[in-house]
Amino acid sequence: MSEYLSEPLNLGLLVDPHKNLLYRMTWPGTGVPEGVSSMKFSSTPSHFILSVYDENFDLKYEFELPEYDYIPHQYFVSEKGLHLFGNHPDHPDSKEDQILIHTFDFSD
Repeated sequence: MSEYLSEPLNLGLLVDPHKNLLYRMTWPGTGVPEGVSSMKFSSTPSHFILSVYDENFDLKYEFELPEYDYIPHQYFVSEKGLHLFGNHPDHPDSKEDQILIHTFDFSD
């Protein structure tokens, strides 16, 4: 599993029909930190790269999100934009009884 996570990996694609955008979440392939279970890490990686493409599949934005802020496999789209769950279970301030959702609008 550690070898698997040492290579870039597509975590998901999400179409935004409201803004004609495509979001791609990618594990950068930086490997599993020492002392961390690779099985646990594979289900909730510490961070990911968010790429935003327009309707012609041209890259508009790409950036690496901060470690332990967002859950890489939990996101959705609405008219307001891309919604990411901001309560990564390994973040020191994460609370199991709260849902934190951040909304990003990448339209021009």
